[in-house]
Amino acid sequence: MDPALRPQAKEFLLGIPVFGGLPDETMDRLLEMIQMRGHRIDEMICQEGKPGSEMFVLRAGQVEVRKASRNGARETMLARLKPGDCFGEMSLIDIQPRSATVYAREPTELYVLDNRNLLALYQADLAGYTFLMQNMCRELSRRLRKADNMIGDFFLRLEEYVEKAVD
Repeated sequence: MDPALRPQAKEFLLGIPVFGGLPDETMDRLLEMIQMRGHRIDEMICQEGKPGSEMFVLRAGQVEVRKASRNGARETMLARLKPGDCFGEMSLIDIQPRSATVYAREPTELYVLDNRNLLALYQADLAGYTFLMQNMCRELSRRLRKADNMIGDFFLRLEEYVEKAVD
């Protein structure tokens, strides 16, 4: 990243849970590695089923996360993300294909961190790497809890609907 942009990026990223609380030395090292990328309206940022090696932090704009049906005939929107939200970090942890497709819905600016950056951080700053990975795992855990609640609520409403329809 351009050194002139680093102070603003540092302030922004430290306010995001994945980067929150990182030591200054670790954050400065990451800022040397993080890239900025822009996307136009309706441009695909990452595609479900394709290999992934990057995570993204939305600096500006809005993106939409979409999941294809099993047969690929339809897609459903899972989320709209705004500045400060991150996505793609699962691919840095589990090395699996992307679980969803993400499209830019406005002109979008992203901070991008890839698996080579994480390896470099691991080699240079094991404590900082560990802290960052714990933060990523906490964020994924928060999302899983939210999904669990949504699934539970869905089945409860479905059960209530069926009970009313049968009565």
